[in-house]
Amino acid sequence: MEGLLLFLRTINDVITAGVAIISFSLLIYVVTFNLHDCVTRSFTFLLACIVVVFGSDAFVTTTFRQDELFFILRIQYMGLIFLPTAYFLFSDALLTITGKPSKGKRRISGYISIIISSVFFILLMAGI
Repeated sequence: MEGLLLFLRTINDVITAGVAIISFSLLIYVVTFNLHDCVTRSFTFLLACIVVVFGSDAFVTTTFRQDELFFILRIQYMGLIFLPTAYFLFSDALLTITGKPSKGKRRISGYISIIISSVFFILLMAGI
């Protein structure tokens, strides 16, 4: 049973690292495009959040010191805090480009989600 558990942990680590590497390579590829486009900017923000979450998750398994672990977990939570906002902004940009422009409600919701995520980020950095 212990061998199966070790095998599953190894597979999990490999998949986590793979997602981080692929997301980072997509991020680098997308940055070379026109960043003045709203869809490209929001997709870049989304990919950056995914890279932060999965990259820090890959590093969590390599550290054994408690202070390093807390630092890496704070970085991971930073990505998790901004991930829903990034998804919302990306979906709003896609809806705008496909013919459903925001008449104000989605834009205000986007600003509110950015403010909420920023508040949670400040609370995370303050250690509350």
